[in-house]
Amino acid sequence: MAIIDLVKWDTNNARLLVWKFPSTELSTWTQLVVNDSQEAWLVHEGNYEGPFEAGRHVLSTENLPGISAALGLPFGQSTPFTSEVWFVSKTEVLDLKWGTTEPMQLMDPVYGVLLPVRAFSQYGLRVADSRRLLAKLVGTASMYTADQLNQNFRGTITSRTKSYISDLIIKQKIPIFELSAHLDEISEGLPVMLNATLADYGVEIVRFNLMSVSVSEEDSSVRKLKDMLTDRAKLAVLGQHYQQVRSFDVLDGAAHNNGTAGAFLGMGGGAAFNNTMFGGPSTGMLNVNSPASAPQSSATSVSLSMPEKIKLLKELGELRSSGLLTEEEFQEQKRRILA
Repeated sequence: MAIIDLVKWDTNNARLLVWKFPSTELSTWTQLVVNDSQEAWLVHEGNYEGPFEAGRHVLSTENLPGISAALGLPFGQSTPFTSEVWFVSKTEVLDLKWGTTEPMQLMDPVYGVLLPVRAFSQYGLRVADSRRLLAKLVGTASMYTADQLNQNFRGTITSRTKSYISDLIIKQKIPIFELSAHLDEISEGLPVMLNATLADYGVEIVRFNLMSVSVSEEDSSVRKLKDMLTDRAKLAVLGQHYQQVRSFDVLDGAAHNNGTAGAFLGMGGGAAFNNTMFGGPSTGMLNVNSPASAPQSSATSVSLSMPEKIKLLKELGELRSSGLLTEEEFQEQKRRILA
């Protein structure tokens, strides 16, 4: 075969990270042209010569010491020899996409259930160590693309992503349903973990954007948990209004009662009564034996004789029996009336 006088990157494929020149017939006077954002290596029987940076290089025994020694090339002469020439692009590729093919099973630290989580991202990478990339990933292939690298590391990215998110939610007690609020934090921290692994292969992630984290709505565990959370939210709303509803029930029952309890509540004791029962201030509530603390207005204080107290207790007992008062509420009012 004819000896090649000029060796250069001769392809326009922007997805290529590595490309091998098709001929190995060289000489010590062959010119090697390396474009910007590229490096070149000559490889002969495991001997690496390079890297040759951007520019024009004339191959000689001086810049090929290992190959020259291995082949016994004479100094200062144009001598043919065989060697592979590899070009490596150092340009950043920023449009790689990754996503889980199957949901990651993650334990929710708050609810204690395994949930199927899917994640999707777009990221960029660059070649950080071209010789390591050639030796560990490319092998004997004639070219190697960014898409091939993306596919080769899909499993690694998935396992590291699962590990990182799992550690994050456990340490910070983050419910999986709230992970979307932490996308920026994950996008910043996850590449550090990934690059610790990718460095062994000569590549580096330069940008990682986690675009979404979601759970599978069709999964039975997700549906059950969401139903539970919906029920709990309803109960919380009911709990907020329970005291107000109970207050209305008691007042309504008292309004239809012509006895002492109804009169007591109608005179303003009901306000104090509700305050005491439902978490409000207790001062002034039926403090019938404490004139010093009782306000002068009859709207907030009632003075009762013992027979009236007994009658009031009976009528409050009827309210308890009808369900308008709980046992705890009745006992509290009994204690205050008889104090």
